[in-house]
Amino acid sequence: MAEWRASEESSNGYSSRAEGQWMNNGHSGSSRQTRSSDGDGSQSLDLSKICRDEEDMQLLARLLKCGKGKKVVSELEERYDCKIHIKFRTTPKRRFGRRRSQTPRQDQSQTQVVPMSASPFPLRLLKRMSEPSAPAYKSTSSTIQNTEVTVKQGDITKETADVIVNVVGPDLDFQKSVISKFICKAGGSALVKALKGVKSRQKGVSVITTVGGNLKCKFVYTVVLQPWTDMMAQKAFPQIVEECFQMCIQGGMTSISLPMLGCGRMLQYPVKTTAETMMQTACKAISTGQLKQVTFVAYSPSEYDALTHVLRQTNSGASCGAAASSNADDSDDDGDAISCSISVSLLTKTRQDVVGKVLSGLDDRLLCTEHITNPENKCLPLRMKGRIHETASKRGQRHIRLEIDQKSGNIDLKGERDHVKACKREIITMLIGTVNTSDKLKCSPEFWSSLAHEFTQTPPYWTHFPKCRPLPEVFRLYQVNRKPVVVPVDSITDAAVRSLVYGTWDKQAVGQGRDAVGLSHSSIKIYSVERIENLELFAKYAIKRQEFFRALADDGTYEFPRLEDLPFPNKGPIQTHAKLTTPLKEEIFPEINEHYMFHGTKPDVLQTIIHQGLDFRMSSANAMFGMGIYGAESSTKADQYVDSKTDRTPGKKRMLLMRMLIGKSYLCLDSNPKKYRRPPCTSSGCMRDNCVDMHDRFDSVVGDGPWLFREFVVYAVDQCYPEYIITYERV
Repeated sequence: MAEWRASEESSNGYSSRAEGQWMNNGHSGSSRQTRSSDGDGSQSLDLSKICRDEEDMQLLARLLKCGKGKKVVSELEERYDCKIHIKFRTTPKRRFGRRRSQTPRQDQSQTQVVPMSASPFPLRLLKRMSEPSAPAYKSTSSTIQNTEVTVKQGDITKETADVIVNVVGPDLDFQKSVISKFICKAGGSALVKALKGVKSRQKGVSVITTVGGNLKCKFVYTVVLQPWTDMMAQKAFPQIVEECFQMCIQGGMTSISLPMLGCGRMLQYPVKTTAETMMQTACKAISTGQLKQVTFVAYSPSEYDALTHVLRQTNSGASCGAAASSNADDSDDDGDAISCSISVSLLTKTRQDVVGKVLSGLDDRLLCTEHITNPENKCLPLRMKGRIHETASKRGQRHIRLEIDQKSGNIDLKGERDHVKACKREIITMLIGTVNTSDKLKCSPEFWSSLAHEFTQTPPYWTHFPKCRPLPEVFRLYQVNRKPVVVPVDSITDAAVRSLVYGTWDKQAVGQGRDAVGLSHSSIKIYSVERIENLELFAKYAIKRQEFFRALADDGTYEFPRLEDLPFPNKGPIQTHAKLTTPLKEEIFPEINEHYMFHGTKPDVLQTIIHQGLDFRMSSANAMFGMGIYGAESSTKADQYVDSKTDRTPGKKRMLLMRMLIGKSYLCLDSNPKKYRRPPCTSSGCMRDNCVDMHDRFDSVVGDGPWLFREFVVYAVDQCYPEYIITYERV
């Protein structure tokens, strides 16, 4: 049961306690939440008149704790000559801790088999980290004054930006700090040579500019810092960070990636102070309007947590220009508000219905409701929903309540009036116009959770079965005839699939490798592209995909680690995703590592696949990574398996373009891999596929060894959906 406590009134009438506790702002007498008046003459507001449920109450409480809500309360107090007292009920302050399900460290004996979620630095350095089992890759992002600010834990040498920032000590030893050592190694000889050239002639300079070398940047800014024990260094640090941003702006750069400067053992800068200073300086630079992307890359979980907390504080403020510390009144430092109670004290005698007017004012300003009718009157495509959630999140952080009716696609918005009306205008433009839904979605965990719990629906491009309809409804409509059909695709999709096939074709690899025996052609000629519409198969796949959405929501990030983000040697981005064009991006979610993959199939099993899908139990026991469903990112690779390598035949062939849920992959670099029966577990010291200790598991295995082509393998039938049949001939 909630505990009620009285306390002293704060200067602005705002107070809060931890979960299960209410704080009473200067009220005497009874502490009950609902009452007509207190002993001092204050009158309670019946919030049930404007809040229809607990979510509305939580929304109102959050708004009242932020800058917008406080401004509204001040205006109402001035207008009606009264004092508004608010007490909040809050959850405990969020602790940014490690997820136990994240991949732990590997020992050095296992360096050839690397999980996708492994730590971003070599194993010998992991022993120096104070937090064991550190999560390897986390990321959060926010838009501040049209600038995307991202905080991630990972490897800064993998970043793409106009400027990457390095850090060294006063002795200018570029091999002494961990970050500098890795930047020099990744930058190659060009960067090392440039750094050596400036070492002798730029002593006393705070920021050194050099070329980026092999790094994905135009310039490297090397910041020279004194140890934190030097009092002069503490005073100079904000100016040095500001100088770094000013050089970026004056040089016409629009993006910058920075590590946590000086927080290692060598310089010993305090993590919290460094995070606040860097974020504060970044906000000041953002206000100029030139920067489009600012990325903070943390080395350790503690650095990531500090940066995330400061970013959250900055988002809670009314403007970006203020320091994070000065925005404490606008942030939920004591936890997230889940409800509140409000009472009003009259400062002068009046006959006006002040309580009713205050209640009406709160309803009009903070719980403004807008309805948007979907002109199509049907389910919205999933990525369209994501774009709408993203828009609402950018407009009001957590302070807009968004509801989308799944059947009709109608939208309801509720929240602070200005935010809601601006958000409505943007969403209407999206509904009646053309929206780019293919870009990466950066949505809150609440969105991914909503996708995980709503009815699955048919894709927006199906033609035989109803498109964008809840699958249970379609199953009822087609109770008698649910047989899968193969339909021709439209010209735009046909061109997109052909482009993907030819774009991933590698004529130099034809006939190379043990599975390409007997092949000597140089190209292929595509005759037709057809789509498989199988209700039952797609329903199973969509339900499995919801599990991945739920896992992403649980992780609290907006995407799983991508293959190219790993700090270990690999062949880079998945080819099919890199070369995918817009029509094929409508329903695919690379945020959970859902990708299109090619799969070569023989004529005698094609009809079985159309009706029953791909089955790992029918694969060869001698396959390189065990009995699984194998996907290829190159059409050349899939072409090897459309006929027997001992009996190559002329004529038309068929390969499949399938969706594959890769998720969190186990990256295998071993040239002699094991025959897996399922993806291995993520537990430190285990990494076995036959583990029975209830450990979390990877979702797939990616073989990226010394072979011509990578292998993408899943071990569950519902992680694949064969979608397109490509009929072609070798030429």
